[in-house]
Amino acid sequence: MAQRSSTQRTDWMEVAAAYSQLVGQHTAAVIGIVHGAKPSVGQNQTIVDVGLRREFGSSWLVSAGVGAGIGQQSPAFCPLLVLQKSFRVF
Repeated sequence: MAQRSSTQRTDWMEVAAAYSQLVGQHTAAVIGIVHGAKPSVGQNQTIVDVGLRREFGSSWLVSAGVGAGIGQQSPAFCPLLVLQKSFRVF
């Protein structure tokens, strides 16, 4: 296991907000913002992202989008691709 450096946080918090709007029967447009800590102590980042979320069948979702950072400590560009599978536990 890698050792944590003295400049890395032991824990951190993030806050997120999002809005989605159906644009088709199985497709939604999504916009969101995330503000939170970076792994290094004393650094934060804010990212605004937009994308589409598409449902395939009854249990598969694919989301794709792009994000842009706000502020000097935030990343300039952030691509997003998510594959989600839903399943019943009980």
